[in-house]
Amino acid sequence: MRSTDLVFIFGEEQDQIVLGGISYYPPAGATLSANTETVRPIIGGTGIYQGAVGQVTSTNLGDAGWTHVLEVKLP
Repeated sequence: MRSTDLVFIFGEEQDQIVLGGISYYPPAGATLSANTETVRPIIGGTGIYQGAVGQVTSTNLGDAGWTHVLEVKLP
């Protein structure tokens, strides 16, 4: 299991979305295997994202890197 602290900035530095949570990683690997996804909570935001909640689905694309799909709800 690994905990996460990720920050996404869209546009200006003050416009941030923060996510956290945990993901279960395989015991014999450095990361999730290719084509595996994990869902983590959005725990807040700043600037135009102040009060943001929701979730992020992250998918390991293997050699192509990662994709992160944010589902953001604003107050």
